[in-house]
Amino acid sequence: MDELLIKPLLWLGPLAWLGAKAVTFSPGDFRWREFSKDFLYGLGFCCLLVGEYALALTSQGKGLTITRPPSLLTLFLTSLATGITEEIAFRGFLFRKIYAKTRHNLKANLLVSSLFLILHLPKVLFVNQASLTGVGEFLLISGSLSLVNGYAFYTTKSLVAPITAHTFWNFLIYFLT
Repeated sequence: MDELLIKPLLWLGPLAWLGAKAVTFSPGDFRWREFSKDFLYGLGFCCLLVGEYALALTSQGKGLTITRPPSLLTLFLTSLATGITEEIAFRGFLFRKIYAKTRHNLKANLLVSSLFLILHLPKVLFVNQASLTGVGEFLLISGSLSLVNGYAFYTTKSLVAPITAHTFWNFLIYFLT
C-alpha cells in the first residue's frame, strides 16, 4: 500500500504542487517512437545488475534463494509504481535540476545517486535491520542501480529506460532474496 499510494503522493505530490516549473518534461521523456529501444535498453541494464547481484551472492557462498511472491500482479504493480515514482523524482526532477546547474553528467549522477542511497538507507537499517555487511551490499548494489539509471537517462534523454530498469530490478530481486 505504501509503495502504490503513499510514496507517489509524498514524493510526487510536492513536485506537482510546485507546478510546471519544478518538473518539466520534454517530448523526449516518453518518446513512443523510441519506446521499444529505450525499454530494451533499460531491460538490458536490469539484467546486468541482477546478474551482478546473483554473482555477488554466489561468490559469498550464500547461494540463490528463490522465494515465491504472494501475487505476481501485486508484485509487478508495486515494482512499477516504485520505478515510476522514484525515477520521476530522482532523474526527471533532481538529475535535471543538478545537471542544469553543473552541466556535468558525472557530478549530477554521483550527487543524485548519493541522495538516492541516503533516502533508502533508513529502510535498510531500521526495517530490514541489515548488518554492516548487508549495508555494504545495499550501498554497492543500489548505488550501481542508481548510477546506471542516471547514465541511461542521460544517454537516452528519456525516462523509459530508467523506469524499466528500476521496475524490473525491484520485480526480479524479490525472487532472489
